[in-house]
Amino acid sequence: MPAATGRQLDQAVYLLPLRAFLGITYVYAACQKLHDPGFLDPSAPGSFAAQTAAFKHSSPIGFALGPAHVAIPATGAVQLTAPGGDPVFVSRTADGGYKACSGICTHAGCPVGIDQAKGVLACPCHGSTFDPKTGAVITGPAKDPLPSFPVTVTDGVLRVQKA
Repeated sequence: MPAATGRQLDQAVYLLPLRAFLGITYVYAACQKLHDPGFLDPSAPGSFAAQTAAFKHSSPIGFALGPAHVAIPATGAVQLTAPGGDPVFVSRTADGGYKACSGICTHAGCPVGIDQAKGVLACPCHGSTFDPKTGAVITGPAKDPLPSFPVTVTDGVLRVQKA
């Protein structure tokens, strides 16, 4: 076995107290959280299960939009708001399912809105229009369609699958 160099010994001496400090910190934090009686109670709002569920719904992987009984017409789209505040447009698909499109214009990043008279999603900044069902560009200057995401209905809640 080769002998350890001075540099390797210095690194080991430096890392040992750091590892001990981090280990003690993690144990202390866990003990503080376990002292909270609601942490282990699944029905408490501050429980581990509730916090994990809240993260799941607000994470960038996907998010919940609202009850499935929101009146979404057979044509056109309904504007809803994602947890981060961005607009999302939800429409019905031909098979009776749902589809969501981002409400941020791909040209300059402006929020788009529904133009009811024309039946399109319109960007107020530069006039781009998009198909509310597919997010496809109808008129420019935008060249790219609005990002679209599949939507599932779980426990009566619309969930956008972003990943």
